[in-house]
Amino acid sequence: MRNSNYKLESSDLDQLINYLIEHVQFNYENHSSDMSVLSAEQRYVWSKGYQHNMVIAKKKESHILIDIMVMSSDQTFYSFKAASQKNFIHGVEKVIREYSKKFKFPLMDA
Repeated sequence: MRNSNYKLESSDLDQLINYLIEHVQFNYENHSSDMSVLSAEQRYVWSKGYQHNMVIAKKKESHILIDIMVMSSDQTFYSFKAASQKNFIHGVEKVIREYSKKFKFPLMDA
């Protein structure tokens, strides 16, 4: 499992989630007033493996905590698994940085 955590100085969870959904493909969404979960699963027939990608965003008083997580089955080849996990995390990080820059919300590692 790989993960990455951020703190965004904004309280507009809906705007962030809508931006992520526009730029990253997810198969599942679950939302409440202070938290959203976005996830996608990829299956690899040739290796009988899978990868589960997830973004959890939790609104606090004046900021949003963002967790990006990737889990893969043990049947996937290690080098492919590591590259695929990194690609998802880096892709979501890039979208979050673009969002932060576009709307001028400070972003820091959590």
